[in-house]
Amino acid sequence: MTRQIQGYYILGFTINGDKFRPSDWVERMASVFGEFGRERHLSYDLMIKPTRFENNKCLYIDYQLSVDKPEDFNFIMNFARDNSLKIVEKKLSMMDVEPEISKQEAA
Repeated sequence: MTRQIQGYYILGFTINGDKFRPSDWVERMASVFGEFGRERHLSYDLMIKPTRFENNKCLYIDYQLSVDKPEDFNFIMNFARDNSLKIVEKKLSMMDVEPEISKQEAA
């Protein structure tokens, strides 16, 4: 069975529709997992980054984070759940899925 989820959008409002404060929580959370380069410029982790979803500021978490860094993934998802933040799953599109080749076709 193939994985259906590509990642998660954690939105800046609760499941009740209330705006989450502080308003810069996305940048704060992403910067915890980022790093500063030689030029003192913050680079976000490629699997944890601020973005927009349906014109709302949010934090995008790549599914691969749950495989490569499960502690970081759990920390962020628990933060979202503890604060009742809305989480939207990003599904894989058909273009993202590699076709499965049956044993007969491969032979």
